[in-house]
Amino acid sequence: MNARQPLKYDQGFSLIEMAVVLMVTAAMTVAVVPSVIQHAQYDVVDNHVDTVLTMHHALKTYYDVQLNDVNAQDNANLFPSSCDALAEAGVIAQLPVNTWGGSFECSMEEIIGTQSDTIHQVAKLTVTDVPGEMAEYLTAQLPLTSCVGSTCTSTILPPNAQVVA
Repeated sequence: MNARQPLKYDQGFSLIEMAVVLMVTAAMTVAVVPSVIQHAQYDVVDNHVDTVLTMHHALKTYYDVQLNDVNAQDNANLFPSSCDALAEAGVIAQLPVNTWGGSFECSMEEIIGTQSDTIHQVAKLTVTDVPGEMAEYLTAQLPLTSCVGSTCTSTILPPNAQVVA
C-alpha cells in the first residue's frame, strides 16, 4: 500500500502569470494615470473659476450697495479700491483663498465714455500664480479675463452696464 499521492499545487500565481499581470498593470497605469491627473487639474481650475465668480458677484453687490446708499452722489468709488473692503462691508464673510497660493487684488478703474463728460467705473480683479497651462482654460471660462504670464485680470462691469466704451 505504498501508493503515491498526487502532488498538490498551492493556489497562486506562477512566475509567468505574475509577469503578465505586472505588464498589464504597468500598461494601464501609463494610459490611465495621466488622464486622471489632467482631470484633477481641470477640477482645480473649475473650483478656482467658482471662487473668481464669487468675487465677481461680491464686487457687483458692493457696487449695488454703494449705488443705493443715500449719499451715492458723494460716493465717487462705487467699486472698492481693495478686496479687503468687500469683507469689511459685509459683502462676503472673508476673502477666499487663491487655489495656487497667489493673491486676489481688487481695484477700480474709471473709463471715459463716448461723451467726454461720461465716466464709467469698472472693477479689476487680479489673480496671481495661475499655472501657465491653465490660463487659457481660465480665460475661456471667464469673460473679460486676460492673462499675462501667471497673472490673470478680469474686468467686472457695473451691474447696470449695458455697454461700456
